[in-house]
Amino acid sequence: MRTKRRIERPLFILLWILLFPAVSIGQEMAEVGKEVYRRYCVGCHGEKGDGKGKAAALLVVKPRDFSTGVFEFKSTPTGSLPTDDDLMRTLLRGLPGNSMPSYEL
Repeated sequence: MRTKRRIERPLFILLWILLFPAVSIGQEMAEVGKEVYRRYCVGCHGEKGDGKGKAAALLVVKPRDFSTGVFEFKSTPTGSLPTDDDLMRTLLRGLPGNSMPSYEL
């Protein structure tokens, strides 16, 4: 459980930075989120979050372009952003039948 929490928090911070870049969460936490993104996400989602990472061309199901603000797997109405729980669910469980892996330990 301890390891899972260590991963959950940085992934949440990463998503917060991607969705709400103008909201300050502290420089230290922002750096943690950036490092998590660099380590786990940039290969597919790209440096800018536009879905154009180096591995994207190799994937049958292309990575999500975060820059559009459109999310497919969420519990909120069309046109609104996903909840924190929606984002964590996607990160921790992945998307079976898709290119998004599970990061649940």
